Amino acid sequence: MGTQTVIELKPNKHQLRAKQTRELLLKSAEIVFVRDGYLGAELGEIATLAGRSKGAIYGHFKSKEDLYFALLEERTSGYRERVEAALVGCKSSKEISRALVDHFFGAVKEDKAWCRLLLEFKLFAVRNHSAKKRLQKINKNLYYREHLKDLPEPWASLGRRKPNGRSVLGPQAALASMAAIVPALSLEEEFGPDVLIQTKMKDVITSLVEALLIDGSNVASAAEILLPGLSQDALNARTIANRSMVTAQIKRRSQRNKV
Repeated sequence: MGTQTVIELKPNKHQLRAKQTRELLLKSAEIVFVRDGYLGAELGEIATLAGRSKGAIYGHFKSKEDLYFALLEERTSGYRERVEAALVGCKSSKEISRALVDHFFGAVKEDKAWCRLLLEFKLFAVRNHSAKKRLQKINKNLYYREHLKDLPEPWASLGRRKPNGRSVLGPQAALASMAAIVPALSLEEEFGPDVLIQTKMKDVITSLVEALLIDGSNVASAAEILLPGLSQDALNARTIANRSMVTAQIKRRSQRNKV
């Protein structure tokens, strides 16, 4: 049998225009969603910004929710590609740590509006069954092991160690945790800019990445961060004292109730 030649058909003018319209609608949707929020965004405004009719939106998307999810899937795909690109050349856990800190700090620094939009939509999806199911599916695909199979061995081996007798999260759980924490940090910065200044924000993200992914034996505990200068013995003593105080309070309350 001879070799069959596969002929690739070029898209016609109608298909090219449809693709262009879809891209314009997605770009306009991102601007309007970020500016007005998911609930405040209007399809008519998105269509006007794209230079198309409102009917053009329904020619590509069933609803505002469908349009948002198309945008989310596009952003999610780009997010996964950036994470993988940052990790591909890493040869050690320290290099992975630096790459992830730069990636997540970049999200806080340069993509604040999208981080807040994502939080807003998640709150909406909690009370909307169909949106919740679709969001769960996107998250599952984002952190599914299959997408991370080609990353370097140091990345795959993370989570196997148990420093200080405690398990370290695996890559999928760690990435999912960071993806949830970073948008929240971005929102908190809005209300405490003097506390979460950029230098502090990077320190926080560095500590989180190391605590979730890298050898936890070298990561300071929360108590050491909040109470610097105290030795481990002092920290242990304070913990025991606090527990004793709580126990004594419970006993006193119990005695008063009996009376």
